[in-house]
Amino acid sequence: MRRRWFIASLGAALLAPPRFGSTQSRVAQAAFLLSVSEVPSRDPPPFWQALVSGLRERGWEEGRNIAFQVRASGGSDERNHKFAAELAGLQPNVIVTAGSQATQAVRQQTSTIPIVMIGTGDPLGAGFIASLARPGGNITGLTNQLGDMAGKGLQILKEFRPGISRVGFLWNPNDPGSSLGAQRALATAPQQGLEVQSIPIKTREDLDTALSALARNPPEALDVHPTPILSQNRDVIVAFALQHRLPSFTTSASMARDGVLASYAPDGVDLWRRAADYVDRILKGANPAELPVEQPTKFQFVINLKTARAIGLEIPPSLLARADDVIE
Repeated sequence: MRRRWFIASLGAALLAPPRFGSTQSRVAQAAFLLSVSEVPSRDPPPFWQALVSGLRERGWEEGRNIAFQVRASGGSDERNHKFAAELAGLQPNVIVTAGSQATQAVRQQTSTIPIVMIGTGDPLGAGFIASLARPGGNITGLTNQLGDMAGKGLQILKEFRPGISRVGFLWNPNDPGSSLGAQRALATAPQQGLEVQSIPIKTREDLDTALSALARNPPEALDVHPTPILSQNRDVIVAFALQHRLPSFTTSASMARDGVLASYAPDGVDLWRRAADYVDRILKGANPAELPVEQPTKFQFVINLKTARAIGLEIPPSLLARADDVIE
């Protein structure tokens, strides 16, 4: 059951929304379309704590001068579009979107309500913005820059197990960022002497079918794009990789901590903390068209030694020395 937070409904929001002063009685409305399966509640995840803390530091407190309207799609394309329409219809002052799927769904519903995107892989390639320096529309925020790291996973997998030639790449065609990542992985693979086997996944049923087929002729490694449907089914992917003794890579630190062999990714909590500044500035009258899109400033290289031992892989000392976090 999803929990909805709201206190008051305001009029239609424009690209340059009205300013909210601390002495005014009006309550600003911030809507959120998240990719997690449940709305954050009494024990919120770190990303949500970072956002709420960042807003509080800027003077925004839920229940006092800002109301939260939160929906959790669980990465479902159908739910993303349903909730995007619902949130846009409420005419909040700003909508915060988590990931490319959510951003695309909300963008299709409104060209006037400011959108703060968080964790989109390639907002330029997806057509969300005109440029990083000057977005030009109603969308701004933070990219996770995963679109620029399509070849990073392949490179790291080769360092883990030199001599591999075929890598399975799991991705989601419904996710613009994931689609662009797959295209780039396929394009860069020949330069690294690799064949990338494209494995498109839209649903859990797709994943089960794909892994059953792969079991008959497993690749030599797995590269997993952290699109919500794959992130939420990480246990199935990890179990498959362990069973077939495959090194695996992703661009999600939490997935590596949960059993994927390694990850190289931006600090997601830091992105959410920085997103609070965008919400604050928009509520104070800033135009999203003129707010530059920011890129990650913190990256983490995580290696899961427990997984390495389980698949009989000895991690080269050079890789261990580069790791920011080693899971024992």
